Amino acid sequence: QTGKDGVAVSLRSSGRKPTAALPPENADKTRWMIDRIILDPGHGGKDPGAIGPSGLKEKEINLDIALRLRKLLKDKGLEVLMTRDSDTFPSLQDRTRFANANGGKLFISIHANTNPKKSIRGVSTYLLGNKKTEQALAVAEKENSVIELEESQEAYRELQNAAHILNAIAQSSYLKESEDLAQIVNNEIHVRTQIPDQGVYQAGLFVLMGAAMPRILVETAFLSNSYDERLLKTRSFRQKVAEALASSIIQFKKKYEQGL
Repeated sequence: QTGKDGVAVSLRSSGRKPTAALPPENADKTRWMIDRIILDPGHGGKDPGAIGPSGLKEKEINLDIALRLRKLLKDKGLEVLMTRDSDTFPSLQDRTRFANANGGKLFISIHANTNPKKSIRGVSTYLLGNKKTEQALAVAEKENSVIELEESQEAYRELQNAAHILNAIAQSSYLKESEDLAQIVNNEIHVRTQIPDQGVYQAGLFVLMGAAMPRILVETAFLSNSYDERLLKTRSFRQKVAEALASSIIQFKKKYEQGL
């Protein structure tokens, strides 16, 4: 067959293809297995994140929950990688680059929330999208403000200028899967900890942009609320949150691997 870009030749053979030339029997199945989880403890290093009334730092809570979650998932036979496993400060872009470079199948960014209204408490989960609400805009502003601590901010200015494009892409890129996972997470944390379920939201979160997999950001509780802060201080509460997240991931994995 001849075309403007060159010549394509198709050959037919009556013989069988050698076994070595055939793709592995389970190659396609393996590709879609949710077997490598990327955990992203928010903030870290020079960025403490939110700080509670008693001085509790968000970065410490996020890391502790992520380490507990890593152990639980590894005990279930899953491979788990973390964007940070100590008090370091990876950039927002470095976090998703790490997830993609390591072939992640699921990206979960772990945070604790804050709000000027001190009475608000509970768990909320966010996915990348453009359905703007007051709460989602506030969280996006808080989490995206981290770029002020980064050495290079030029790339983020470009993201802001093209936000409408990124939001449009988000609507067709793992949006349904991310929303399903977020709903499961909220329900599991609510049931296991009895804190209020504040809902699932869409927001233009830089840390979720570019991750080529289902991705969510979970705000485990409100550091600005004195009761939630007291809970976050306890090992038992952080363990319950980790167990809820582990259960959510296992449920999500089973649901999306049923057809494989």
